[in-house]
Amino acid sequence: MVLFRSYDRADLPPDLVAGMTVAAVAIPQAIAYASIVELPAQTGLYAAVMAAVVGSLWGSSRYLATGPVNAVSLLVLPILLAVAEPGSPMFLMAAATLALIVGGAEILLSVLRFGALVTLASRSVLLGFTAGAAVHIVVGQMRNLLRIYVPAEPELYHNVIMIISELDQVHIPSLVLGLGTLAVLLALRTLGPRVPSALLALSAAGVAVYFLGLENRGVEVVGAIPRSLPPLTFGSIQDIPDLATIRALVVGSLAVTALGLVEAVASAQTLAKRTKDRLDSNQEFFGQGLANIAAGLFSGYPCSGSFTRSSLAQQVGARTRMTGVITGLT
Repeated sequence: MVLFRSYDRADLPPDLVAGMTVAAVAIPQAIAYASIVELPAQTGLYAAVMAAVVGSLWGSSRYLATGPVNAVSLLVLPILLAVAEPGSPMFLMAAATLALIVGGAEILLSVLRFGALVTLASRSVLLGFTAGAAVHIVVGQMRNLLRIYVPAEPELYHNVIMIISELDQVHIPSLVLGLGTLAVLLALRTLGPRVPSALLALSAAGVAVYFLGLENRGVEVVGAIPRSLPPLTFGSIQDIPDLATIRALVVGSLAVTALGLVEAVASAQTLAKRTKDRLDSNQEFFGQGLANIAAGLFSGYPCSGSFTRSSLAQQVGARTRMTGVITGLT
């Protein structure tokens, strides 16, 4: 590995802080995004672990954080619903198989040198994508902040309408906890980018839930999660989906591949422009492909590059791609 052979030990402390900070955000995001796809919490965590490590080792950007993301999760759900029932073993296998297909397609596009097409996108396109992704993420998380029970929808306006219609069901303790965490986060950011504000804010929230007994007041917690390393998805030949299921997944994988690559490379390009880094889009395609294959082989589901987590890595002083490895290990 070139990354390990050329790694400067002086970069380890800032990479450690950045990796652990991104992990503190990646953990709740992975669980939340898995729930969007009607998958168990550990599926999101398995995907976050494998994609973060593999995507960083074989990618190009030193900031790009690969793992479960909002937009891809919203797109994956209807594809899986067309082939299996949520909660069934086949549903889990279909999610993992879809990740394998997407990963293979991304590697093929890398070999064919399609990465150059993404570099033709203008700055206005990248800014528009970034702003749109931010709005989509904010709206998508409002139901969790307010703790109102509305289903996740791909269309932004459907989410907004449903949230507004259920505002009388807002859970005040959850809202106060969420806004308090946000206030702590913003306050800590004034101390400078080297302070792990997200890590400290989330830790403070966890302490508050525990000592104030907020779970007994209706604040939902994740609960017990299997304590294990990501297990292999396909234990036997019987676990592999049939040809009809695979064909249905291949059709849907085209959209997931396109969206995943655009989101990952656009995010990486936006961050690279800030620091004038050189970005190899074809290498990023390859890294994203291997990340998805790793997630599929180890009980995950399709992933992409997260702009929010990548931007956080840059803000807290990440120096090398080792940050993503540390995130996955954390």
